[in-house]
Amino acid sequence: MLRARQVATWQLAKRRVAPWRCARAWCRPCSSEATGERPAPAPAPVLLFRARSLENESRSVENAITFATVGMSGGMGFAFLGLAPLTSPNLFMIGLLLAIFQVQFGYSLITRQLYMQRRRWVMELYRDEVSETAITNHISPAQDKHLVTVVCDANLKRVWTLGNDAATGDTPSMQDIAEKGKMFFYLDREVGEVMDAEGLDALLADSKGIEEEKVEVKPVIGETEELSKRIVQSFSELTRTNLQQMAGKDGGSPIQQLDVLERAAKITGVSFMTMGLLFYVMGNWSAQNAIHRAAQSYTPSPASHASPAKAT
Repeated sequence: MLRARQVATWQLAKRRVAPWRCARAWCRPCSSEATGERPAPAPAPVLLFRARSLENESRSVENAITFATVGMSGGMGFAFLGLAPLTSPNLFMIGLLLAIFQVQFGYSLITRQLYMQRRRWVMELYRDEVSETAITNHISPAQDKHLVTVVCDANLKRVWTLGNDAATGDTPSMQDIAEKGKMFFYLDREVGEVMDAEGLDALLADSKGIEEEKVEVKPVIGETEELSKRIVQSFSELTRTNLQQMAGKDGGSPIQQLDVLERAAKITGVSFMTMGLLFYVMGNWSAQNAIHRAAQSYTPSPASHASPAKAT
């Protein structure tokens, strides 16, 4: 009986001391770990928009680029075969070297246009509200960060940090980017799927500007990582004046632009091959005609018909 009273008294004293010990820096009995309570998980980013990749259209354009490259190479080859009998060796080699660089330049230019269209195609759009509490002196209030994550095709990802106030001066807002920045940011509602119409409309009409931007991009054929980051336009560096100048010059949807690019590549290949064959036929005809005229006008000298002198 006495033992039970001592245990009860000790437990009561422990309960009374616990609040005093909670104020100590080295004791946290009321924390989530001691009480068994789990902290509330951070809210997940809200998916506002989703669209498919342009992989099928890109594959068709890549086949057209291969066709154009073969056409340019073959056309250049036939053209130089036709010009070979009419040019000097040094001039022929210089022209052949320039033709190689021209084919490489054409291939790189069309390929860069392909990936430029894919990188402006928005596949996923997220919005996230992150709350950060300043711990210095425990005085500063919580600050909310408005994060916008844009996942584009061809392994391009942008993370925008929006300001808390409306954009002023020459700083563009989200509304300016959505309306006038389609050259680098194209969101197609007809092809994609809107997951949150109200949230998407509110974001695209937001008056806040971009305070910080993080760009993640993977290099493609013929690019280095540094070159890829320089090619991809950063919206944090654009002004309202730049967007005003680019408005209406995007050329429409990337799907339409890829169709135009595919047709242009095929036309380029056919044109180079046709012109190369034409140069080959004309050069070969000119060379054969020159040889035929030279053969007709050739008259042997009398000395060649004279009998050799007999030895005495």
